[in-house]
Amino acid sequence: MSPNYEIWVDWEDIPPAVEWWEEIKRGIEDSDYFLFMLTPNSAISKVCGQELEYALSQGKRIFPIVIEQPDPVPLSLRSINWMFFTPEEDFGVCLTKLLNALNINPEDARLHTKFYGLWRDWVFHDRDRSYLLRGKQLWEATAWLVASDNNTPLPLQEHREYIWASQLAQFVRIKRIATGIIVSAILGVLITLHFLTPSFCENGSFPF
Repeated sequence: MSPNYEIWVDWEDIPPAVEWWEEIKRGIEDSDYFLFMLTPNSAISKVCGQELEYALSQGKRIFPIVIEQPDPVPLSLRSINWMFFTPEEDFGVCLTKLLNALNINPEDARLHTKFYGLWRDWVFHDRDRSYLLRGKQLWEATAWLVASDNNTPLPLQEHREYIWASQLAQFVRIKRIATGIIVSAILGVLITLHFLTPSFCENGSFPF
């Protein structure tokens, strides 16, 4: 397709003896886009339908690619613009249109995939705080979430949970640091007074 795109296809990249559906789900989760090749067979395929529904549940940008006019058409694809790669169409023109579509807000799609993957790792490790976002990554995620109304695809609840948990963890860290600084300052004053008070008593005077 293009040297700038890595294509994942289920029949090529699933190793033998793995749970194929879990591997397909993982492939969809780790992809920025989902291209559904529409033919009469894929339109009625149970597995293809499951893949499509899972991609939709993940908020992926769906691109229906018509190879051969299907009948009937899956309900979930009827409201999405199709791209025709039928023999009657000019392949080069169709490919250019597809690449142009893929290049619309690619950063939003990339971050959508990235932060979902990080959420998945966090959950896999029992929500260990060391897997939460910090620093520049947290700033990037927060900015992306704030602008979510204009994003395509929209953030999922998993994204929100992960970013909010990261923000809370950072707030707790800052609060602890601030508390530590205040306690250290108070201890410093008390220690200073402890050493200065005897000399004031001996002189019979205080600095106030």
